[in-house]
Amino acid sequence: MTLQEYFASLVKSWWLIVALTLVGALGGYVYAQQQTEIYSSRSAVVVVPSRGDTTSELVQGANYVQNLVQTYAMVATSPLVLQPVIDELDLEATPYGLAGSITVENELGTSVLSITVRDPSAETAQAIADAVAIELADAVAQLSPVTEDSGAAVRIERITPARLSNYPVAPNVRSYMPEASVEAMLKLHKALGIERGVIVGTTVNGTDASMLIDALKQAGPGYRASCHHTVFEERSDSYLQDMDRAGIRGVRFNFLKMLGYMPTQKQLDLSFAKAKELGWYVKVQPDYHEPLESLAIFERLDIPVVVDHMGRATPDEGPDGPIISKMIELLKRGNFWLILSNAYKASKAGPPWDDMLPVMRRFIEAAPDRVVWATDWPHTFHETPPPNDGELLNFLYRATADDAERHRILVENPAALYGF
Repeated sequence: MTLQEYFASLVKSWWLIVALTLVGALGGYVYAQQQTEIYSSRSAVVVVPSRGDTTSELVQGANYVQNLVQTYAMVATSPLVLQPVIDELDLEATPYGLAGSITVENELGTSVLSITVRDPSAETAQAIADAVAIELADAVAQLSPVTEDSGAAVRIERITPARLSNYPVAPNVRSYMPEASVEAMLKLHKALGIERGVIVGTTVNGTDASMLIDALKQAGPGYRASCHHTVFEERSDSYLQDMDRAGIRGVRFNFLKMLGYMPTQKQLDLSFAKAKELGWYVKVQPDYHEPLESLAIFERLDIPVVVDHMGRATPDEGPDGPIISKMIELLKRGNFWLILSNAYKASKAGPPWDDMLPVMRRFIEAAPDRVVWATDWPHTFHETPPPNDGELLNFLYRATADDAERHRILVENPAALYGF
């Protein structure tokens, strides 16, 4: 069977591919659950038309490529690509078993494919991620229609080689954050005039705080961090003390139901008790669709509670809507804080997000001593291209009345909350 024939058989059997992919993914998930440490590595490729002499040809080529991107994402985890990877790296795996440890995603609005590999070995994860990118490029070159000059009409180029990870990820992770370095963060902060900040530990790294601790060492004394709540379930008191000394001052809860990470009552009670003992704050990211349900869990607490993303308030509900009213009630208790962030996601009008100005003003006027600001960089889970962080800072400027108010939000309030 030729590669073209094989590809044609794939197209005619999508249901079979989906079923096998799910079986492989479930097998990979069970396998991952049994591991104490799992490492992740990511490579990226871009699908491009081979040529275009005029603007019209370039546009047609780009549209043609965009229609193929999801198909190539499926091909990336097919035996056509994975069997050569297994042979090259001498892996003890089947193509369908290996597919369970690989996630291929299309970057929003682009022809870029991100290839993420999970494995108990950091070196193996890196090698597989690179090998899949290379073999996918070879497969696409052979599957592609031929141009008049006998070349492939579509090609794949690797734009991001896989990197060796020094930090394990949670074994049951269902999503991956954009890769971002401390260097990139500090460069952004310097450009914005930011000298202090808070690094948020993601669900991806679970109970391992080594990445946060290393990031704080590199960033310097002007930075603090918050960790994922599962750290309290598996780590010793001495480990928690090391985290505290490093600058970790909060524990984070993610209530996005779409991710499936809802904590149990036992987990909540343990985290609240440990946070109180350490003198940490509790940070909550409310669910997109049921934010009031998320907030209700924290109402009884007498320790500092930080609510992310303006509590999911939107311009639709008006200045006295249920979310805004509940948040203002909580802020007046004296132990709740609100992060003025993610206006660009909540906006219905789009840039420059003017419809969110009344929402932010409502919170600032109601509790000027209980609000802080954040960029939410590097901007995860967005349905539109991520914003320029300078524009987000400009948005805060437009939402504040004067320099005294800005100083309170950007300097005084964070110092009181995070202990700068």
